[in-house]
Amino acid sequence: MSPVFVYMSRFTESVITERLAFSLKKCIQSEAPLCPKCGKPMIKRVAKKGINSGKEFWSCSSFPECNGTRKAE
Repeated sequence: MSPVFVYMSRFTESVITERLAFSLKKCIQSEAPLCPKCGKPMIKRVAKKGINSGKEFWSCSSFPECNGTRKAE
């Protein structure tokens, strides 16, 4: 990621992009399961709202294009 992108008042987008890239790299190294819909590696996340709030689950790394999920074991 180039520093120019960060300084063009898109700091928030840059931070999100960096976090997703880090999570994707971590999932590939930890042998995460593959998405049942598209076959890409999944990222372990924590639910923020709803009945499952605070519980971990697997989410597709290409979200929002793909919304595949799995229960964390």
